Amino acid sequence: MANAFQFRLARVQRIRELHEELARADFSAALSEANQAGQYVEFLRAEIAAARTNMGQVQSLGILDASTVLAKDKSVEAMLATLGPARQRHQELQRVAEVEREKWMERKADAQALEKLEKRHKDRHVAELAQAENEQQDEVAIGRAFRRAQADSENQKPEKGGTSPFSDLGDTPDRYSTDRPPAHSPL
Repeated sequence: MANAFQFRLARVQRIRELHEELARADFSAALSEANQAGQYVEFLRAEIAAARTNMGQVQSLGILDASTVLAKDKSVEAMLATLGPARQRHQELQRVAEVEREKWMERKADAQALEKLEKRHKDRHVAELAQAENEQQDEVAIGRAFRRAQADSENQKPEKGGTSPFSDLGDTPDRYSTDRPPAHSPL
């Protein structure tokens, strides 16, 4: 169709959409990794709390096995030593995820800007088509009216002798007529 809308920046728009999709995928992956690191931190906290509770129960029973207590204590210390770096890794991965989110939002804004531009261009195109169609319809209507007026004027041409605007008055005498004498003459 000759009047079909075609956005001139469609290729650029598609590239921006692809960049937005890739940035969203990068953000999703970074967020997933940060969430996994957070889950690991929570797992370590729960294990440390469980180990401490278990040590307290063993000590409250009164039967103390030094090797068992030392093993559990070393286990808790090892988990505590792992917890610090795990927290740091979680925080770092959260920062990375936030950077990736910002990149995605920028790409998304770029893609949306071109979508808005495309909509404006499309609306303008539709308005131009409507205006052209209206002008064409006006021309057709004017042409019809002109032809109708010509046909009407050809049908109403006066006869060869011509007519006077006073011809419909007929033969009624008026007071200025010279055919008869005036009714009251002063002479």
